[in-house]
Amino acid sequence: MYGLEECYFLGVICARGTFNYNDNQIQIFIPYKKSVLKGKKKDHDHSARLLFGLNEIANRFKKRLGTVTEIIPGSATKSSGVHSLIIKLETSTIMWDMLYKPFDKQETYKSMQVPEMFFDKKKTNQDQVKEFIKGYSDIAGTIRSSNNDQNGIHRVYIDVMNNKDNWAVPAQLCSLFQQRLDVPVREIMYGHPNLNRKFREHQIRIDAVSFSKKIGFNFSHKQDVLLELANENIKTGIRPIKICPGLKGKPKTRKKKPKHPEEKNSEKLPAKLVGKHFNRFAEICSSCGCIQDQKIKLKERPELK
Repeated sequence: MYGLEECYFLGVICARGTFNYNDNQIQIFIPYKKSVLKGKKKDHDHSARLLFGLNEIANRFKKRLGTVTEIIPGSATKSSGVHSLIIKLETSTIMWDMLYKPFDKQETYKSMQVPEMFFDKKKTNQDQVKEFIKGYSDIAGTIRSSNNDQNGIHRVYIDVMNNKDNWAVPAQLCSLFQQRLDVPVREIMYGHPNLNRKFREHQIRIDAVSFSKKIGFNFSHKQDVLLELANENIKTGIRPIKICPGLKGKPKTRKKKPKHPEEKNSEKLPAKLVGKHFNRFAEICSSCGCIQDQKIKLKERPELK
């Protein structure tokens, strides 16, 4: 049985973790791009606050697993870098198996998928799913005023690093947000050349109001900015959006994206996407296994069950 702490750890690992079997350790990476996170009321030293949050995660690992941890800070003088956390854990222990097996022997976040148990209501409840998402978001989520759209709607971005073997992860996370936590996803900006984000990170974009009410951050500086921006949108009376219905539930689009030579890049795209042209993000979601889309297909063709 996975407790809430273990579910949180799985989210952290899925976001930016690696298993090093030979060294008996798990390593977590937190990249940062800007040294200052600007809030409405005050600015936060982003790098320092990330280190503080990483230390809290280390303490949670130590308290629950009784492990030795080490934090390796990134450069204090550069505007970008990577902080890392090393968790020493014998591979022969039950806890190693509990954290390793859900990822089907994948040893790096670059190829990990969301563990199957989080889609199954018989195996996990809403609180467990929330802790998994919270762990992922603490490591890979960003909130800043510049994340707002043209209508002034503030959004949380959940970054999924773009690797050939994990293109299904954004749709998997979207399913957890929408189907398990009832949090609408506004859009997924894939790092695909057709979306003008040529192999950059994928971004799951969620309204700050919905994220603050249903999930939130454990990292205090992110939570402070989230609440400030969410409250700003609440005061302006911005209406919440509905759950994305998947490609099958969306009206057809007449907008056509120009073709791009990188559509055939087999070194960066998974085989199921190579040579395909996409006009909007929902088409990529559908090709990557959107569960909402699959539900509609099964309604139309029940023989596929």
